[in-house]
Amino acid sequence: MLYYKIFPACRPDLYLTLNPTDDQNSAVLKAPLAGRDEDRQLWTPLETFSGVGNKEFVLLNKYNNKVLAARGERQTVTQISLSEIPKHFATWSYLPVAKWNVFGGIQLNADRAMNLNAFGDTWGEDTKVGIHDWKNGAPNEVWQFALVQA
Repeated sequence: MLYYKIFPACRPDLYLTLNPTDDQNSAVLKAPLAGRDEDRQLWTPLETFSGVGNKEFVLLNKYNNKVLAARGERQTVTQISLSEIPKHFATWSYLPVAKWNVFGGIQLNADRAMNLNAFGDTWGEDTKVGIHDWKNGAPNEVWQFALVQA
């Protein structure tokens, strides 16, 4: 399987990470992890089929084999099992943003006005990640996928 580390333009040194201190399966930005904990930062985008022709994907985490899902608008993300996908907001689409070259928006497929977002105005380690209103490519709402060997 191919794995990626995903990072925002606002902090390319921090990665989307399954929060190791939260039993709610939320996600935060973290510096590179090592050993088994590195799996918390490894994601596989799996294409899903909606039947209406839209390209959409889920983000599967290597650590726990769960997918990233939205709890609701302007809330932190969580993770769910693959069997729960039809009942939750867990499919995403990728929107290239020209001004950022290799970065793009990861938009909630059910509501393209919502996107994956590093919350706040400053972004350090443990910044919470959730979904928020799309602001046309602010640095905390555009992401890059970096292929890694795992």
